[in-house]
Amino acid sequence: MVMKDHFTKEKIKGFLAAAAITAAAGILAVLDLYKCPSDHLFGIPCPMCGLTRALLAVAQGDFQLSFYYYPLWPLIVIAVAAYVLYYFGFIRISAGKFRIWAAFLIICIVSCFIYRHVTGSPIVKIHPESCFFSGIFG
Repeated sequence: MVMKDHFTKEKIKGFLAAAAITAAAGILAVLDLYKCPSDHLFGIPCPMCGLTRALLAVAQGDFQLSFYYYPLWPLIVIAVAAYVLYYFGFIRISAGKFRIWAAFLIICIVSCFIYRHVTGSPIVKIHPESCFFSGIFG
């Protein structure tokens, strides 16, 4: 049977583990308990800072706010969906093309991060004076 090749026990376990972690992060975000670990600990936002808030805004139907929080959220959603289809074997792509698409995605994310810093976006503001480690080492 063809479908059996796509859904092996190992793949299903891996997918369910990733889905559970994502769901837990989503629940924490909805309850306003989730904080970006990099931002919280070091006062330096990660290159994808704002993505969780953007997805929460999308879930509430506020697309303008979602693009404010993280302008690349549609690209990330498409990339994750494509990876899930790739993971289960529904789409096939050569390793070389996969690396090219991954590099493109990384370049987009890093470029967006740099642009947001240069333009002074409050979403990615560096604040080492108010991070977790500032009280320990400061």
